[in-house]
Amino acid sequence: MLHEKVCTRIVESIPVSKAIEGKLSLIEGTHRSRIRPFPPQLKLQKSELTYGLCVDALTGSWREGVVVDQKNYSTAKLIFFPDRCDECWVPSHQLRLTQDWDEISGNWRRRGEWLFLQIIKEMHKVKIALPELRQVWFQLKSMAEFRENIKLWFSGSKFMWRGLLSDVIEGKWSPVISSTATQSSTDVVVTGKCSIEREGTSSSVWRLSPESNDFSTKCPNRI
Repeated sequence: MLHEKVCTRIVESIPVSKAIEGKLSLIEGTHRSRIRPFPPQLKLQKSELTYGLCVDALTGSWREGVVVDQKNYSTAKLIFFPDRCDECWVPSHQLRLTQDWDEISGNWRRRGEWLFLQIIKEMHKVKIALPELRQVWFQLKSMAEFRENIKLWFSGSKFMWRGLLSDVIEGKWSPVISSTATQSSTDVVVTGKCSIEREGTSSSVWRLSPESNDFSTKCPNRI
């Protein structure tokens, strides 16, 4: 690639972690590395697409999300995107397992189940329905402790997540979770255009029923 003003190749400096040179035993902060090889291609079985699994979803571009529907639909899965607090149905063939690059070992590893949902299930023995999931998650990521210690939805230790979730759930959301223990996330999904309340504002989003085979409507990049 040539520079637009002169006939020389573009050279750009990119900061890297000291872990690459073996100068650190732990990664600084919680942000992912900028230099990494391509991840291996892993074959994803439909039986693996279970509630809470972290996946990459192709919705115009690849986005990182979490499987949140609790029924085994073979044609599509409902994916929640924590970074934007939105969700949509994605065909199963447009999903792949999320992998994280470990600079210390120099290997890719599966991200697996989202710690947020894993800990809620351990604490309350339920799979939280989508409306309550969104509310609890928005409350959690708004906490100063989360922004300072965890920062990103896929970072942090299980110990840190459990401590913050205990404060949020026990203090405010236990009655909500208990009352919705038997609900499925599919109960709140509406075919077509629907009005929802999110973060204090009214928005509109297109959602597809899992029974529909028409996936021409793409997920919105932002709601």
